[in-house]
Formats: sequence, C-alpha cells, structure tokens
Amino acid sequence: MKYRLILLLILLYSSTLVAQRVSSSSIVCLNIIDNNNVEIKWTRSDIDSFQSYVLYFSNDGASFSPVSPIIIDVNDTTFLHTGIDALNTPKYYYVKVNESDISPIAKTLFLQGIDVNPNGYQGSLFWTSFADTLDSGMSYYRVYYDYPDGDWHLLDTTAETSLRNFEIFTCDDSIRFKVEISYRNSCTSNSPVIKGRFTDIVAPDKPVLDSVSITSDGNTIIGWTQSDSMDVVGNIIYRYDGLIWSPIDSVWGYQTQTYTDTVINPCNENYLYAISSFDSCGNNSPFTDLTAQRPIFLYNINYSVCDLKDTIRWTEYVNPKVPIERYEIWYSKNGGAYKLAGQKEPSDAVNGEITFIHQNLDPGADYEYFVRAIMGDISSSSCRKHVITQSYKIPQFVETLTADVLADNTVNVTVEGDMDVNNCIWNIWHFDGNQPDTTLVEQVTKPNQNSSPFFVGDATVDASINPWFYYTTVIDSCGKERLTSNTFKTIWLQGYAQDNINYLNWTAPGGWGSGVEKYYIYRTITGVEPTAPIDSVNGDVLQYQEPASNQPVEDGRIIYFVQALKKSDSTEHITSTSNRFPLFKEATLYYPNAFRPDGQNNEFKPVFSFFGGTNYLLQIYSRWGKVIFETSDPQKGWDGTIQNQPADVGTYVYVSSYRSVSGNTVTQKGTVTLIR
Repeated sequence: MKYRLILLLILLYSSTLVAQRVSSSSIVCLNIIDNNNVEIKWTRSDIDSFQSYVLYFSNDGASFSPVSPIIIDVNDTTFLHTGIDALNTPKYYYVKVNESDISPIAKTLFLQGIDVNPNGYQGSLFWTSFADTLDSGMSYYRVYYDYPDGDWHLLDTTAETSLRNFEIFTCDDSIRFKVEISYRNSCTSNSPVIKGRFTDIVAPDKPVLDSVSITSDGNTIIGWTQSDSMDVVGNIIYRYDGLIWSPIDSVWGYQTQTYTDTVINPCNENYLYAISSFDSCGNNSPFTDLTAQRPIFLYNINYSVCDLKDTIRWTEYVNPKVPIERYEIWYSKNGGAYKLAGQKEPSDAVNGEITFIHQNLDPGADYEYFVRAIMGDISSSSCRKHVITQSYKIPQFVETLTADVLADNTVNVTVEGDMDVNNCIWNIWHFDGNQPDTTLVEQVTKPNQNSSPFFVGDATVDASINPWFYYTTVIDSCGKERLTSNTFKTIWLQGYAQDNINYLNWTAPGGWGSGVEKYYIYRTITGVEPTAPIDSVNGDVLQYQEPASNQPVEDGRIIYFVQALKKSDSTEHITSTSNRFPLFKEATLYYPNAFRPDGQNNEFKPVFSFFGGTNYLLQIYSRWGKVIFETSDPQKGWDGTIQNQPADVGTYVYVSSYRSVSGNTVTQKGTVTLIR
C-alpha cells in the first residue's frame, strides 16, 4: 500500500510538470515581405532530447499542414514561407518540437479596417492580435502612418488591438497605415498596409485673448493663447471701430501668439480687438467678439495748479481672461525711473471709469503716467501721457493808499495791488468804528482791472458824521485769501465859530506808517472850489483858526476841508482829503422905517447880504394889535394891503424872529410908516 501511494505522487508530479511546460519553443515574429512571403522566427528549444522543428500553416486557423522540411538543427529558428497571399487574410502558424511539443498559435498582423469619423479628421483602426497570449518579451503594438511626406511616422503605441479616435489633420488625402510588434528588439512582425481617406471640414477651436496692451513706444500689442486645435496655422486679428468688426491682418504660425497694431494711435483712439484661428485647410474658427478686449484708455491728465495735484482718469479693462486684481498707477518725473504712485481696485470704477489723484507735486516738473491692470501673471498697460506742472503767481502785496472824502461827503478809496498775477480778486471793506461788523464795498477782479493803483467809490456813507475805516483783502486765482491790507481811516473835520473866529479841528488819517508831512487847509466860499490852500500846518498839528469877519460871504456859509500829505522819502505825492465842514456867519437884518407901495421900495421886508438862519417869521400888526400880514420867507415882504385892499396911510408895528446859525433865537421889533 505504501509503495502504491508513492507511485501515485510521482505520477501526479510528472503530470504537473507536463502541464506547466506546454512548449519548449514559440513563434515570436511573422514578418510579411511583399505581401506574398512571410518570414517566421521562433525561439530556440531548450529540451535536452531535441530532435527536430516542424512548422505548420493554416489559412483559417483550423486546418493546419506542415510547410517546411524537418529542421534538425536546434539553432536554426528562421524560415521563409513564400508564395502565399498575406495581404487579404491573416495567416496562422505554430511550431512543433520533436513529435509532441507544440507551440501556441501565432498569426500575421492583419488590419481589419479603418473607420473615419464624419468630422473627417478622426479615425479608428482595428487589427488581429499576434497571439492569444503575447510572449513576455514582446512590445506593445505600434501604429504608423505615412503623412505628409511619404515617410512612416509613429502615430501611437497600445496593448490593445485597436486605436480609436486618433486625429490626422489633412484637407483631403488618402493616408496609409500599418501596425508592427517586436520581440526583444531582435525581430519585428508587421501588418499589410491599409488606406483611409481623411478630410478636414471642421473649424478649429477659438483661441483665447490674454490681453490687449500698449507698448512704451505707443503701439497696441495683442496677446493670446493658441487654439487647442493642432492643425491651426495662423490667426486673424479683428478691430471694432464702433460700428463694424473689420479684419486688419493675418498672423501665420502656430507658435506666434502676439500681434502689434502700428496703424492707430491708442493715445487718441480706443478700439476693441478680437481674434480667430484658421487651419491649413482654410477653416476659420469663430472670432472672439463676445469676449473682445480693449486696452486701458488713459485720458489727458488734469493738473490743478491751485492744489498741485494731477487727476488721472482711465477706462476700466473689459473682458479680462482672468479677474483683475488691481490697477497700478506708475509715474516718471523729469524722465527718471518709473515709480508706483498708488493703486485702485476694480470696484472703484464708476460708469466704466476710474480716477486717481496724485498729490503733493513739484511745480515746474514733467510728470509722465501710465496705468497697468494686473490679472494674475498677465498685465495690460495704457498709453503714456504727461503733463508739465505749473505754479501760479501769488499776489505779493496790497495797500489801501488813501480814503478821500469827496465834496458830497462820500468816499473814494485808492488801492495799490500786485498786477503781476494772472487772476486776482480785491475785496474792499469798510466799517465806521462804532460797529464791529464790516461791509463789502466793492469787489474788483483781474483781468477786468489791469492797472494799479485803482479807485473804488463808496456812495453808501456820509463821512461828515464820523470817520470811516477801509481795508482790502486779496483772494488769489485759486480762491485762497492771501493778503489783508492796512486799515485806512478817513480824516474827520469838525469846527465852530465864536466871536467871529472860525475854529477847525480834525482827526489824523490812519494807515500811513510813515505819518503825515503836513496838512493843507482849503476854504470854499460861494460854492467855488478852491485851486490852492489858504494855509498849511505841520503834520503833528490837528487844528486851525482864522477870522471870519472879512470873508466875502454871500450865503453865510464858509466850507472848509483839510488835505493830508503823506510823509515819504521818495518823490511820491500821496494825499488824503477830509470831509467838507461848513461854518456860517450870522445874518444882519435891516428893516426900513417907511416904504411906499408905488415907489422904489414897494414892499416892506428886511434888507440883508445873506441869510443863514432858520425858522424865520415876519408879522405886521395894525394900530389895534391885529396881525394883518405874516410870512416865513425872508425874501417876501408886505405890499401895503389888507385883504387885497390898500391899507390906510400910517404907522404899523412889525415883529421878526429867526434861529441863528449858532442856534440862538433873534427877535427884532419896530414900526414902519406906510406912505402913499
């Protein structure tokens, strides 16, 4: 029993070795030559009791017959099978070592067909497998095609027996294909050649605009990412003028991804740009009008001379490939290196525009700017524009020279201002010294006023009542109040008459730092303006007196005014005139003691050279004390009638009264005789 078990184990082990060792040799290459001959290669047998090789062949893989004489050399592993048609059907082979060692079946590679998709440039290729199980020393299948130069080019490698949806781009051509597989780089099996017709009728994919920017020399440059379609040979550049899209140029070469537009001036004009791709067959992709881009348009720089600042304004970038992170504002001063002035966020745009203020500029400098949009690793720059900053002239001085009181006691103000400015406003103010509030008299502007000194009349005051104060403020062309002048006070003249002496006193003018050289005293009698002063006093004297009895007065008034002469080291002759002040002589009324109505003195009335009094009243009484005549007009007298009837000849009583110029009531009484 024990021996039987051992024998059974030996038999089982032997059968396992036979099952594991199917063949000591295998076919590794079937090389088709001229479609009628097949070169067969197999691996050398490694059995010790080698006797012979015999090759077997079949057209259908079922019925095999020997195709070679017995080969007795173990190293002879190649045989040429001639005279067969390997073009139209696959051929099957195996090798038998000795009488019982049979290799796996191998068959020639055969291209079963090629399918070309309706798009014309995609195809799928199918072939038979070399063996059900490939030897470990065999490579992947290699697919070749011979377009466009007639040489074989590797299309792809695969472990499968098909290659699907590969792309061959040709306008219209018949393309040849073949399949190969190698064994340890020592031999190669190949298929017959098959043809397929490929046509390209599909437009390539659209390219993608990266950016539209402006170069430092003022040209527009367009950059893009090329179409994914590998048959693209060029691109068309489009420009939009606001009405239509027009192709402006073509760019050849798949690797070319930029174009420079040198025709338009992007500093003055702003255009949208789009792009399309075309392939070698003339198929055009749609152009990118829906995602068209345009460069940043930088407006002319607005310089504020008053604030020493530049206002930079530009259009926002449209349809960026990736979102805009920020806008950078760069500037160069006097041709120096560019520096970052600041940045703005895309959210700062208002109605498609963004504004940036560059402040604290130096006057008289040349500033050049450009704006750059940052979009990840992509950027777009605007045109460069510059501005030369100017400084405006600030008024350097102002002086209220005089405030002259005119004959009607209004005031004429004389102002000296700095005329070496482009624009300026002089505001002339007054106050009376009793009230803290000031009032604007007049506003004088340049260029309306171009000469200095200039004069401003103030008809709203009466300078005989009290002195008035005047000063001037200066507002420059930027609306800033720069200067305030000295305050000038009018000369206020007062006086009185006493004992037939006229006494005058006045206030000094305010506003002359150097003081008064002298005062001239002027007198006006009977309304005639004097041409020369009657006297003068030193600048530290503020009073004057003169007798009034010998003055040729017709209306009882003597009008005085004073004129101050400014003390100066130069030849200037600046004066300021006071208000007019009247003094009156007392009237002397003489009443005759008789009159004749039909004679030379036909009325009874006072005789006088002038009358300066007020509240005059003349009354005539009858002998019984009744008022028979009265008048308040010193020029009108009694004509000797009572109620329009001639009065009786006789003596009558008169009473006259008036208020003198000095304020006293003067009464005169007497009798008058009526004679006929």
